[in-house]
Amino acid sequence: MKKILIVVAAVLASSLLVVGCMKTPSLDKLVPGGIGGLIDQIEKADKADPVDKTDGLPSETVRGEESKNPGFSSGNSYEAYLEAKAGLIEKMTRAFDAFRDHGMEAVFSIIGFTTADIMMWPAAILWDDELSAQQTAAIFGAVDMKLERSGNKASLTYNLDGEAVSFTGEPTDGADGFVFSFIQGGHEKLRSEFVRTPYGFAGQYFLTDDDGKARHYMVTIAGEEGAIGIDQDAVRPGPLTGKESLDFPLTASEWYRIEGKQLTGLTGDGFNIEATIP
Repeated sequence: MKKILIVVAAVLASSLLVVGCMKTPSLDKLVPGGIGGLIDQIEKADKADPVDKTDGLPSETVRGEESKNPGFSSGNSYEAYLEAKAGLIEKMTRAFDAFRDHGMEAVFSIIGFTTADIMMWPAAILWDDELSAQQTAAIFGAVDMKLERSGNKASLTYNLDGEAVSFTGEPTDGADGFVFSFIQGGHEKLRSEFVRTPYGFAGQYFLTDDDGKARHYMVTIAGEEGAIGIDQDAVRPGPLTGKESLDFPLTASEWYRIEGKQLTGLTGDGFNIEATIP
C-alpha cells in the first residue's frame, strides 16, 4: 500500500516538474503538507514498520473473497498499472520538448491525469486493514473514515472539508481489472477503470467539474509504448472490456502515441505532432 502512495506522489511530482516554469495550483489544499509532506510521512511510516507483510496485498477478509471469486484481484495489479502509466506519461512529456509551442499545449492536456491521480488516492487503501487505512486517510486530511467490504466490493467513506465523500472499487465484469467511483457532495466527480489486456493495460477516467463539464481520458500501455487520448466536453463512456486495441485512445479528438522511437499525435487545436524520440 505504501509503495502505491509513493508511486502516486511520484506521478504528481513529475507532472508538475515538467511545467516548473509555469504557475501551477498548490497541492496543499488537496494534500495537507503538499507532496513533499506526503512522501516524508510515508517514509517515516516505512522506517517505523520496515517489513509490511500486507504491502500491496488484500487483507485477510478480501483475500478470502479472492479465493471465492478469481476476478477479485489485489492491489498489485493497480500498482503495476500506475507504474506503467507514470512511465508512459514521463516519456511523452520529455518528448514534447521538441515542440516549443504545441508541445506545451500537449503537456497541459496530459497534466489532466494529475487531477484524477489526486482523487484516486483512496484506491491505495481499499485492500488494507482498517487501522492502516485510517492512518493513511489522516495524511490526506480525511476524517470520520469508514472502510467496508461486501463480497467483492470495497467502499471507503469519509469527511473532507465538511463534505461527505464516498470512494468505491469493484472488479470489472468479465475482465481482469477494477472500476472505481469517487462521489463528493452527492455527485460523482470521477469514474475510473483499468483492465489488463493481451498487450498490457487499458484505462480510462471520466471527470466531471463543478460546472457540469466532463472530460474523458483514455490510456493504453504496452511495455514502453502506448497512447493517451483526451476528449473535452465528453459524454459518459461505456465500460472497458479488456478487448480494447492499443489504438483505443486515438478515437479521441486529441491524442498522443509512442510507437518505438516515434511520437505522433493531434493537439487540441488540430496540430499534427510527429517526431523521433532521442
